[in-house]
Amino acid sequence: MFDTLFASGTIMSKDMWIEMESDAIKALADVCHERGVLVMIHNCGEKPYFDAQIEATNPIAFSFLHPPADCADFAECKEKYGKTLGLIGCVPPPMVVTSTDEAWVEECKRQIDIFGKDSGYMLATGCEYPSGSDFRKAELMVEVAKTYTPYKEA
Repeated sequence: MFDTLFASGTIMSKDMWIEMESDAIKALADVCHERGVLVMIHNCGEKPYFDAQIEATNPIAFSFLHPPADCADFAECKEKYGKTLGLIGCVPPPMVVTSTDEAWVEECKRQIDIFGKDSGYMLATGCEYPSGSDFRKAELMVEVAKTYTPYKEA
């Protein structure tokens, strides 16, 4: 998994990222592809440039915290990218230490509601699990992922 934080509105413009980093990450991704290694991207910046990063790396999945620059919200992200790309995230990591267990579970369910249908979605935090935190919230997330299934088979 390549971390491409600079490919987001948090750090630089898309044109600048393409000029400065796109060729380098493409070269790395090409080495992976040539060796049969799956490529994934992580970008927890605001307004990540999914389109440019997908073009450069051809990933199987994308881990993220915020909606892509070319999407108004997570629902549009799911619609635009969810058919061809595994989506990973987007539970906010600060909730690990600031939320109640109930609020955490509800946020996990909300993410499944947005991304889970017809899915290659992986429920996760949108960035690192806060160091030094206990694993209670991680355990709850796993339990929600195993038991919360709002989508019924036809």
